[in-house]
Amino acid sequence: MQQTSQILHTDPSVLAVSSYSIFGAPHTARDLSRLNRVTSLPACGWMVTRTFLKEILPMWPPAFVRTAWDYWFWTDMVRQGRDIIVPEVPRTAHAGRYGTHASGLAAMTRDARKPISTDPSARVDILGVQKEAYEKDLLKELSQAVFLSLENPLTLPDRLSRLQNGTVAVVGVQMGTIQDAEAFKILAQVLDVWHKDNRDHHLGMWRLPYHGVILFIIGVPYSNYSKYVKHPDQILQPRPDIKLRLEAEEARSDVVTFQAHEEGDYKDIMELDAA
Repeated sequence: MQQTSQILHTDPSVLAVSSYSIFGAPHTARDLSRLNRVTSLPACGWMVTRTFLKEILPMWPPAFVRTAWDYWFWTDMVRQGRDIIVPEVPRTAHAGRYGTHASGLAAMTRDARKPISTDPSARVDILGVQKEAYEKDLLKELSQAVFLSLENPLTLPDRLSRLQNGTVAVVGVQMGTIQDAEAFKILAQVLDVWHKDNRDHHLGMWRLPYHGVILFIIGVPYSNYSKYVKHPDQILQPRPDIKLRLEAEEARSDVVTFQAHEEGDYKDIMELDAA
């Protein structure tokens, strides 16, 4: 927090800094210096400026609004196009087994195995997360990428394991709008990462250091980076057969229904359209 606080005072395109990474898993979080710019909600320890609080507190959902405040924070009513900075390797963890959105053994196991850095000497790359530099580096990585077919997405982890460390790989998922997340959630579950919603993307694209490979998942045609996915067989369509198979596997691991929210939930409850 001390290192990243300057970002909030110098970069108006940044809304908050979070010390947590929803995609931080043993096979996707290695670089202690890496920061990412994402569209998301801030989770498990976050920081904003006093100026932002003055902007947002008068809009905070009142007590009678039962939909979760953090999902409200994710909507563009609050974000207004601004990013959140998250670390590749989390600095905090979710310690509870039960909560508003998840409970059970699987949730506890997922959080318990999440890597966490408490190294006080670890330095983060402040310059690399500046908007222009960050997007320039993404384009450089994409220019070196290999493109993988998703005709059978269940084989993707095995195919990624055969690639040389440092390889950049690209796949696509169908995403017509930001709410169109079904294909992404299927692929994320195949990759054994967070798959309950489509948070932590950058302009419709996710960057996952999957073991030793840098994997880009691009939402097509929603993402600004859609042009990098050139062939239909590189784009995963929502596959009911795979979805049902994965849901059956998850049901056996003690997971309850995950409750997410959309921007319309808050507009309706808070009567924002009428205002």
